[in-house]
Amino acid sequence: IGTTAPPSASFTASPTNGMAPLTVTFTDTSTGTVTNWNWNFGDGGTTNIATNTVLYTYNTAGVYSVTEIVSGVGGSSTNTRANYITASTPPPVANFTGSPTSGTEPLAITFTDASTGSITNWFWNFGNGNTTNFTISTNPSQTYTAGTYTVILVVSGPGGTSTNTRTSYITVFSAFQAWQIQYFGSTNNPAGAPNADPLGKGMNNLDQFLAGINPTNSASAFRITSVVQQGSDVLVTWTTAGGYTNVVQATAGLPDGSYSTNFLDLSPLIIIPGSGDATTNYLDSNGATNTPARYYRVRLVP
Repeated sequence: IGTTAPPSASFTASPTNGMAPLTVTFTDTSTGTVTNWNWNFGDGGTTNIATNTVLYTYNTAGVYSVTEIVSGVGGSSTNTRANYITASTPPPVANFTGSPTSGTEPLAITFTDASTGSITNWFWNFGNGNTTNFTISTNPSQTYTAGTYTVILVVSGPGGTSTNTRTSYITVFSAFQAWQIQYFGSTNNPAGAPNADPLGKGMNNLDQFLAGINPTNSASAFRITSVVQQGSDVLVTWTTAGGYTNVVQATAGLPDGSYSTNFLDLSPLIIIPGSGDATTNYLDSNGATNTPARYYRVRLVP
């Protein structure tokens, strides 16, 4: 009586290498009469099926040996392909954001790492001369002076390296540039140039910025508006800006009607409350008794 020969196990796979998660199609090429296919995919996954094709996904990077056992009425056969499937670690993807990305100096910015993948090192170049390395995901901070800065994040891991360069990502204005943008819309408007005096106030833009007054309003000024005798006292009134500190200064008049340029602080520090245009005054006690006359001016502090 004749006997049925056992099957001969054989198979192929496609693809046999790639980035995890890697989905592989295994195709049985066994010969003989087969009624059952048992697969061991090498990563702990197994299956018993009654078809000669199977899909399997390797989610973890590694090198895997695959075993197929086929069985039929004549017996069974085993085929092991050692180190047959290679699933590689995918490279990381560098990504980050910064907040805020523009403002007035000194501008403190917090960067948030948004990179993905398997990462063992984060290298930051903040564009301001500062660099740093981290071995864990970190959200670093930097303080910037006026300028435009390109920020670079390089992440590396088992799968390789990824670089994210954000060109001209950070824009920081000086306080004067921010003032130009506020009143003139940009830093290159000729009317907003430091030496310009668009309304003919007698103060250039830089001086108006320092004084805190509005260069686009002819009534906004930093100047003494009246000096009035009140008995033996003198009341000095001037227009200024809230949020600033002023000091009234005085110098002695000379017999010929002129005055000495040696002005000295007369009042204590006068802190102007609020913001925007303001009017304030200072009473010079017994100021009217000075002979010759006393001359006044107001100093912006510092």
